[in-house]
Amino acid sequence: MRNKKQCSLFIVSLFIAQCFLAACTGSSQTSQPALPTFTPRGLATASATIEGAPFIPTFTPVPLGQMPGAVTTYRFEVTLDYVGHRAQVIESVEATNDTPDTWNEIVFQLPEALRSEAFILNSLTTDDGQTVANAIYQLTVNLLKVVLPGGAPPGAVAFVTINYGLAAPAISLNTRPPLGNIGYTSDVIQFINWYPVLVPYRAGAGWRAVGSGVADPVFTDVAAYELSVATAENVTVVSGGPQPHKPGFWKFSLKSARTIAFAASARYQSLSQTEGGVAVTSYFLPEHQQAGQDVLTAAAQSLGLFSDRFGAYPYSTLVIAENAYFGSAAASGLILHAGQGYADYNGQPDSLLIALVPQTTARLWWGQVVQGDSFAQPWLNEALPMYAELLFIETFYPDLTDWYWSSRVNYWQPEGLLDRSAADFTDTEDYLRNLLRRGALFLRDLRAAIGDDAFFSFLQDYYRNSAYRTVTTADFFNAMRRHTPNDLNPLLAQYFTSSQQMPTLAPTFTPAPSDTPPGPTPVVHTVEVGENLTLIAQRYGVTVEAIVRANNLRNADSIFVGQQLIIPAP
Repeated sequence: MRNKKQCSLFIVSLFIAQCFLAACTGSSQTSQPALPTFTPRGLATASATIEGAPFIPTFTPVPLGQMPGAVTTYRFEVTLDYVGHRAQVIESVEATNDTPDTWNEIVFQLPEALRSEAFILNSLTTDDGQTVANAIYQLTVNLLKVVLPGGAPPGAVAFVTINYGLAAPAISLNTRPPLGNIGYTSDVIQFINWYPVLVPYRAGAGWRAVGSGVADPVFTDVAAYELSVATAENVTVVSGGPQPHKPGFWKFSLKSARTIAFAASARYQSLSQTEGGVAVTSYFLPEHQQAGQDVLTAAAQSLGLFSDRFGAYPYSTLVIAENAYFGSAAASGLILHAGQGYADYNGQPDSLLIALVPQTTARLWWGQVVQGDSFAQPWLNEALPMYAELLFIETFYPDLTDWYWSSRVNYWQPEGLLDRSAADFTDTEDYLRNLLRRGALFLRDLRAAIGDDAFFSFLQDYYRNSAYRTVTTADFFNAMRRHTPNDLNPLLAQYFTSSQQMPTLAPTFTPAPSDTPPGPTPVVHTVEVGENLTLIAQRYGVTVEAIVRANNLRNADSIFVGQQLIIPAP
């Protein structure tokens, strides 16, 4: 019997937490002009290691340190009827209340695929530590709110179990995400954004509101994931964190992960290689073996490059598998890659298949390890992956640099401000055109304004200090400020609303000559991860306003990790 302080909820559900990656090479509307084609001349061939995987480290990847202990654990038991295109799911969620508030309910987001008749809720139960009971819950369009009997006080654990079924609809290789996130073709069935996902809770503010938004955004904190899939013995199942398996029974485990997804096929073949200590495996259909090999090479190249430019990849494995639609999707440790790209592959690096590999791989850093609010500030999850395509091209196919800007970005004539919410975009096409591509243009101009050394040092700093956290636009610019004294406000005015300004530098104090005996040495506090001015002020027994005045801060939110603050006398 569990401790009475624990409030138990068990949820059986069918949902995959996905980091959405739309196919950014084309439009979802038939009236949109086709992607311009380009056949490069005299492309340089990337050098390769003995293993066959190009590797280009120029310095040691920034370590992330020990992964944080997860306060939420998801356990999924999936029975997959591969032939019938259905799945029965038992989703058990164990969430520790690490806040000073008492939880009276627990709230889940329902991704778009669960807002249809394809999602069948069989039962939902809670466990108060003594008895398991049917839960009291409220199901709205995109939220599932579950009442916690007696509440979950600070330090308690809430247990929920959701039992539900999913019926995957038939889709085609031309289906554009988010349609088809749960779907099947004759060869592949996929589950992306497929389960009720716990929304973030913030002390004093409650469960974060998740509204509507194009592109099926998912917003959640890192968690531990355990997934088991029982299916026919001839079916191969792929997901992040693969574990030893038996025919017909597959297991996966991830620590400090943002989301989990999976796909299955009775026809998958695979190739593997090692890149920087990470086992990279490519799954593909037999008729696409050359495409599968080239995707494996491009994924290994991207992994080595981004570990160098951004920081360490946090897992020991990376799986990339052919999916069942047009786009590409990333979840922790997994890329479900553009099925249309495999079918159309022409062997060229400017193809849909290869062009999307670096963008999707970069989402394992930006969107998975580091995540912005997918509803309120989606640009934080979209700009860097789109720009990562250029970093890949600059390194391995420099002759394609002009093609990237002309065909991948400028052809779409992106416009508008970056600091818009997901609800501010009219549809997925608008989102892809005017968020991802405007984000790439902003990062191009930022890099030109501060120089390569400062730009890449900033990216490593930002990644290292933001890993496993939810970041804000303020975190982005605070990290940038640590690497440049330049006045970037004219640049920001081109891409952001007028309220967005660069933070001021931390002041330095040079005492004026005086005959007055010196007073006590000022107390200096170095801001650490997770701190805010309220916590710092309470620690030293001073007011937030006093710290703001002493350091000439623009406001109480403009501090950043590593900043040194003068603490005034109480």
